Amino acid sequence: MNKPKIFISYAHSDEEYKVNIEKQLSTLKRNNEIELWNDRMINAGKEWDKEIKKELLEADIILLLISADFLASDYCNDIEVRIALEKHELKQAIIIPIIIRACDWNAAPFGKIQALPKNAKPIKNWPDVDEAYLDVIRGIRNILFHKTQIEISSTHILHEFPTYPMVDAVDVPKNIIDNISKTIPINEAETWINEANRFRKKADPDDPKTTIIELHTLQSVYQLSSSDYWAKVIGQARLHGPRMLAALLLTVPDSGFTTSAKEDKDELLQRLKQYNL
Repeated sequence: MNKPKIFISYAHSDEEYKVNIEKQLSTLKRNNEIELWNDRMINAGKEWDKEIKKELLEADIILLLISADFLASDYCNDIEVRIALEKHELKQAIIIPIIIRACDWNAAPFGKIQALPKNAKPIKNWPDVDEAYLDVIRGIRNILFHKTQIEISSTHILHEFPTYPMVDAVDVPKNIIDNISKTIPINEAETWINEANRFRKKADPDDPKTTIIELHTLQSVYQLSSSDYWAKVIGQARLHGPRMLAALLLTVPDSGFTTSAKEDKDELLQRLKQYNL
């Protein structure tokens, strides 16, 4: 089993808390039980927005370091929290809010998710902050233990879908393509496509012939409408068989779908399980 990737989302004004969390996680990292990532690891010359989205989509566990500054950050909330919640709802990742300073976090979109430390008492308010950090790490360890019992990404689900043959274009309702194009703009498409590729690969990690969506074949994408672009992506997924198409459909968020589009998607996934059998 691949070691879980932990993404740390935080406001830069809370750097001190982020560093202390990383120190507490150092034993797990040294034992090769986890992989840690935060935005300070972006190399010079890289596009920071693209790197953050890429790492966030690959994350298995997402730590949100909550404070008033975090809640006030447009990027933390509009990008990182939004993507994190989409993955959480799709059961592709677990969100763990960590309350570091007192704030009105219960009203946030993640306000109903169980937080750390114990009783969601802010780390700053503990008489002994080391005890607070220890309580946080114990909570993370508990989640990691349960993760070994139930795979977060649920790649086993893909084994319900046959690898071949290719899926006929008439079997994919245009309604699905239109709704995906409205939910995911072209400038965010690459990150979700990469996640679908990763999801597909994890289902058959030892198969060197596993086929995936190839971004380099999608030429002049910015000259296409969003709908035409996603039609090309779906077209590639179809050619690679029911399992690849299912990986894409199970990866992209459908929170912006109409009711009929969600129904079409569910019906298509059921058909794909029995495709040409």
